[in-house]
Amino acid sequence: MEKDSRIRMLFFGMFVVLILLTGCAAQPALVPSKYDEAGLNQLAGVVMTTTQTSYVSGTHNIQLKIRNDTDKEYSYGVAFAVEQKVDGKWYAVPFKGEPVFNQLAVILAPHSENLESVDLGILAGELKPGLYRIVKEMEGEVVTADFTIAQPSGGGGGY
Repeated sequence: MEKDSRIRMLFFGMFVVLILLTGCAAQPALVPSKYDEAGLNQLAGVVMTTTQTSYVSGTHNIQLKIRNDTDKEYSYGVAFAVEQKVDGKWYAVPFKGEPVFNQLAVILAPHSENLESVDLGILAGELKPGLYRIVKEMEGEVVTADFTIAQPSGGGGGY
């Protein structure tokens, strides 16, 4: 009987370790940005910013302001990417799965600005404190808006 008890305890211990390991899956490896820094924000007269420069960890929506100071009308889609700067280099932040974006064109009229919401909830995990940028393609060019994620005041953490 004692041997049966030890075998059951061994299997139970292996089961617990297996459960703990699956719950602590490693974060995906960082993938370098696919964008060349020299080719960013080259759409003269068009500027994209976030409505705030800093957000607290746990923020799920960020507002973008895309301003057109030209006489030309531009169009762009709702698709976006988020990248994080780590050790001086930009890396893509992964999505929870393959993102599905509506294929509709947003019009940016001459001498106007558009506000739009970016849902960070479709990213794999919450953003940790650091420097980030939202990336959008517009008229074959790439525009970005930098922002920071800060630790919530009050100290609590765990992120």
